[in-house]
Amino acid sequence: MWFSKIAAEADPKIRELHGFIDGVMDFLKDTLHREDLSAVLWNDGTLHALALETFKMDVIESANQVHRTIEALQSPSTSQEVFMRRISEHGLFGRPMRFKLAVLDSIAKEWERAKINLKEKFKTEFNIRGWFKRMCDAIDAVLDSLIKVVGVGDLIKEFKDSLSALASSDKDNGDDPSVGGSGNAPKSDSGGGSGHTPRRKFRL
Repeated sequence: MWFSKIAAEADPKIRELHGFIDGVMDFLKDTLHREDLSAVLWNDGTLHALALETFKMDVIESANQVHRTIEALQSPSTSQEVFMRRISEHGLFGRPMRFKLAVLDSIAKEWERAKINLKEKFKTEFNIRGWFKRMCDAIDAVLDSLIKVVGVGDLIKEFKDSLSALASSDKDNGDDPSVGGSGNAPKSDSGGGSGHTPRRKFRL
């Protein structure tokens, strides 16, 4: 999955910061392109097209800027000691970072397990919207701190937050597509009628 390689590192260092950004970008790319993931977000073709263009033309450059800044902050012309102290203070180094990456990888793997269960015809209930939002929250545990340290990368977070907002729509009325299970139909806010909305089923 997106973070498995860096999550396996026993003592995360600078290299894993680069790997984290690459993992986030792969996750966002799959969200835009993979049918099994994108179905939860894209009911509007025009919006999807704009998201693809924004990712390609702007978000990728923001990620490249993060990579360049991390490298620059390690150069002899800057205070490497200050940089290393700041990433340590923000939990981006060693055991705290290992924990954050392990959480990310654990949540990401829930997606793969759900798909395997479907292929093997095992009964399963998997809330796609809920899983996507948890992934975004776990990414923030690292991304927010990294932005504070390097001073760039805000566009990555803002783009991800926008996707999370799309996945959050109708979260309070039960309209959450899931893998397996029937769930509850949403209730009408007006107090009249049944207000039933068909649940979208995950398909491979």
